[in-house]
Amino acid sequence: MCQISRRQLRRQFRNALNCSPQEWLDDLRMREAELMLACNKQVKEVAVDLKFKNLPHFCRAFKADHRLTPSTFRALGESDGSGI
Repeated sequence: MCQISRRQLRRQFRNALNCSPQEWLDDLRMREAELMLACNKQVKEVAVDLKFKNLPHFCRAFKADHRLTPSTFRALGESDGSGI
């Protein structure tokens, strides 16, 4: 579609955004997960909606990014009344 190779696309993506396409997508999914959890969606539902392989995969990715489990993140958002 872009009339360039995958390698060229990755290189241009990294030059423009200072990350790989996969890193960009992973970050986008984590930001969306935050919003969904803040809206009180169930952790399993968030994992399915964001197309993670399975629930443990989502939980590991979320914890690596936030240093909190999705359930803890959701509970903290509920307890402080901020939604996040």
